[in-house]
Amino acid sequence: MNGAIEMAAAVDRLAHGTGGARRAGQKFVAALESGATPANALDRSGVRGAVAQLIEAAAPAELEPVLRELGVAVELANSRSQAVRNASRYPLLLAVVAVLLSWLIESMVLPSLGLLRMNLDRLYAPVSAASSMVALTVSAITLVLLAISLRSRRSLFPFARERRQQERALIVAGAATLARHGTPLALSLRAGAHLSISPQLSADCVAIAVELESGASNAAGTELLGETGAALFKAAASEGAGAESLTALAELHESAAAGELPGLLLRAELSAMLLGGLGILAGGAAFYSTYSGLLAGAP
Repeated sequence: MNGAIEMAAAVDRLAHGTGGARRAGQKFVAALESGATPANALDRSGVRGAVAQLIEAAAPAELEPVLRELGVAVELANSRSQAVRNASRYPLLLAVVAVLLSWLIESMVLPSLGLLRMNLDRLYAPVSAASSMVALTVSAITLVLLAISLRSRRSLFPFARERRQQERALIVAGAATLARHGTPLALSLRAGAHLSISPQLSADCVAIAVELESGASNAAGTELLGETGAALFKAAASEGAGAESLTALAELHESAAAGELPGLLLRAELSAMLLGGLGILAGGAAFYSTYSGLLAGAP
């Protein structure tokens, strides 16, 4: 009974970290009791497919502690991803401001100037009024692209390095969790690859597993663990301490991902302020030039 309660709590945490359904733990336990496999039970409970694929690939003997520790790792990863997605609201807000300013200039300000001068073509402006529209439109487009980069699950410029580190931390944590609870090291890495979004990280994870299974020595692991981390892990694995080494590397990558998050959010905010400010400043300068031309050409 206690085991079922702990299992349900672990799945509830996993579901929370992956945006799954409510009462996922109860659904999971009920599915297990009805004869479903753990992977199938996770699917029925609404836990995202990557975790179910990991469990299906590894088939861990110690299911409850694996699910519990995976829940912690997934929840941390989701918390970071949510913070990055929330940062996209600021550039989107500035993009809306830029669009509204463009509409205001086009639909209200310029017609008013035209009526004032009686002929818009006779404005003696060194800079065309269209410049403000172009500046604000370009600003809005770049701000939307910035928001897309923040909201995307993939590692996109200009935050690719930090997003890749977040993904790396989750993959290594998943593989280390399996290895700590008795899953063979190579199988743990193969299963951990299911948590990857990036094809490069997934392929590198599998390549490490292939190297462990074959005993061959190659450059596998540098993308996932870094050159130094890959070398340390391979040396530890050759001495039978691969699980301990992978756990230490998981903690290191988790610490790096958490440490880089504030800098990513600050860069996102400053980038949005810079792009929005430049667009509004350029639009204002163009409008001022047009208005000054009107005054200069007045009889």
